Amino acid sequence: MLNKIAKHTNKILVFVINILLVIVGSFIIKNRDKHISIEVDTEKDLSPVSSDILADQEKISVDRENKLRDLNSTPKEIQQKEVTTTTTTTTTVPKPSKSSSDKTTKSS
Repeated sequence: MLNKIAKHTNKILVFVINILLVIVGSFIIKNRDKHISIEVDTEKDLSPVSSDILADQEKISVDRENKLRDLNSTPKEIQQKEVTTTTTTTTTVPKPSKSSSDKTTKSS
């Protein structure tokens, strides 16, 4: 039994190293995800600089809501202009074809 294990020590060692790499990689990924979630949480806790900014944001959102409500309740009428159609005709002139008499040949 020990002889079989001794023959395959390289394979066993590579297997154990691969398992350890997977475990270490999973811990690194978990820590990185925790770090990212902490950053996101701190960004959510930020408050506006002053109450003026908060009031301006509120005015903008109320104004936007009022405009959307006006558009939904009384949409503007679309006036269609009189449509005129014009037709144009194009003519093509065929190009003259090159004949074999135009070509000159050299004889040696």
